[in-house]
Amino acid sequence: MASRLLTRSKALALALSRADAALSLSLSLSLSLSLSLSLSLSLSLSLSLSLSLSLSLSLSLSLSLSLSLSLSLSLSLSLSRCFGSDQCAACLGGGGL
Repeated sequence: MASRLLTRSKALALALSRADAALSLSLSLSLSLSLSLSLSLSLSLSLSLSLSLSLSLSLSLSLSLSLSLSLSLSLSLSLSRCFGSDQCAACLGGGGL
């Protein structure tokens, strides 16, 4: 009877040890998955911020080019009015052509 109890006790202790190891492994895998998801989210956020910055720089460049084109058109119109008039010397600041 005592040897049976001892055998059962040893078997129960072994089963508990295996269950504890399985639970520990499960928790470790869960933590690893959580860290992996956190890293993925962080990289996704970094990519989103990078794309946002790229879009902002592209918009800034587009506005700069638009301003440059507007100034060039304004200068072109001013010069065409000046060269089309009889007052070129006055228009060009007295320098004449």
